[in-house]
Amino acid sequence: LNPHILALNGEYAAFPHPIGAIIKNAQVIRVDPGIGALLALPSIESTSTPAKDNEVKEQIAKMDQELSNNLLSNSDYKAASNVHTAYVHISKSMDNDDNSKSTKKGKQGKKGTQRTPEALFARHFSINTRIPSLRILSTSNLLDNIASCATAKSIVDAHVLTHADLKPGTIYKDVPVLQLLESGGVLVDLGVGTKGIVPAIHLFDKASHGSVDSGGGDGVISGYRQKIRSAKYKIGNLVSVRCLTVEPATRQCVLTAKKTLLANNVEDPILDYPSIQPGHVAAGFVSKVEDTGLIVTFYN
Repeated sequence: LNPHILALNGEYAAFPHPIGAIIKNAQVIRVDPGIGALLALPSIESTSTPAKDNEVKEQIAKMDQELSNNLLSNSDYKAASNVHTAYVHISKSMDNDDNSKSTKKGKQGKKGTQRTPEALFARHFSINTRIPSLRILSTSNLLDNIASCATAKSIVDAHVLTHADLKPGTIYKDVPVLQLLESGGVLVDLGVGTKGIVPAIHLFDKASHGSVDSGGGDGVISGYRQKIRSAKYKIGNLVSVRCLTVEPATRQCVLTAKKTLLANNVEDPILDYPSIQPGHVAAGFVSKVEDTGLIVTFYN
């Protein structure tokens, strides 16, 4: 049993690494063929105070004595209880493009699927193998205190894991274009399926409005601008964007690719009214034109 179970206190089940943390040099200590592998994480220095550590140890020792387990007297148990682990599922162990590069023979997975071939997984995740890097995805398993992780390069290198990780005003570089929208905007992938939209008015410094239909009219993007848009934002191209607004609950994110907004106020973006100071010079975009003036919008 884990020490936090002996102490009957969930407070002591806190995992030492936050969600999204990247950990290097983990070691495979168990392999479940066709399912996944259990990884032992490198030890880290305790961030708690000596008084807190002593309190935990005393409570665990007391509970251990009352239950007549005497587990703490076992050196193997004491050593094992200090090892934190994470489990990687086979579907998050490697990328599909890694599969094609790593093997020339053998049965390949179906095109478009996320499942790693079992033989290739067994080769890279054998007992005692060192894993260069992994990323923590979940720490909600409080009973076993085993985190969920991913070792696939696309997940480890992803800018974000969920929309909750997105921050207005933050610049995300080299994100792939997923789709050119009929409205004139662009859909991009910020990481692990977290998608964002760059509206047509935010593709270039000089705003474009309307759809890409060829019927003419004021709401249609010009042929020249369509050509530039198709070349710069071709599916698969990598572009830099900046988060304007994000709503994690509805998983909606609006981005900008305007060069002026990408280059200005990188360290001190305007995120709320209290942060605005008299004399502060900042770059924004015109979001509305009225008879009495212009409305300039910033971030969030």
